[in-house]
Amino acid sequence: MSIPGALATALAAVLLLSSCAPSTTPAPEHTATPSPSPTVSQPAFLSTEQDETDLLPDDIAQTLGVDSSSTRFQGGWDGYQVFLALKDPGSICLITGPAGDASRWMAGCGAGDEVVTDELPDGGTVKYLPMTASATPAGWTRLSDHVFAM
Repeated sequence: MSIPGALATALAAVLLLSSCAPSTTPAPEHTATPSPSPTVSQPAFLSTEQDETDLLPDDIAQTLGVDSSSTRFQGGWDGYQVFLALKDPGSICLITGPAGDASRWMAGCGAGDEVVTDELPDGGTVKYLPMTASATPAGWTRLSDHVFAM
């Protein structure tokens, strides 16, 4: 086999094998029952009405600069409460903090149609996916249709 032929074969093998590697980041998947089509200003997590469980502790929304009427509780993980909220019409924030300690709340924000990642002080990771995910990737914990933790 010639050198160019060997290089082409090696490159093809690398490309084929790289597509088999597992992803460590949750990826959105299509669901059998589609949720409303999200937009940057009206993401899918806002499709439900806000209730008492969706409210951040006192003054946290103002301190973090998010719209308090957009907060939605996503679940608890490793001692942290996890919320989603709009910072402005084009920015979504993933908000995490321990109940009872207002000084330790933080927000990771990004464009409304992008994945948002928040690294927790203890080394954990929480991710927001703008599209509904139907499967939970290995090693991750599903908090909601849009939020996973590891």
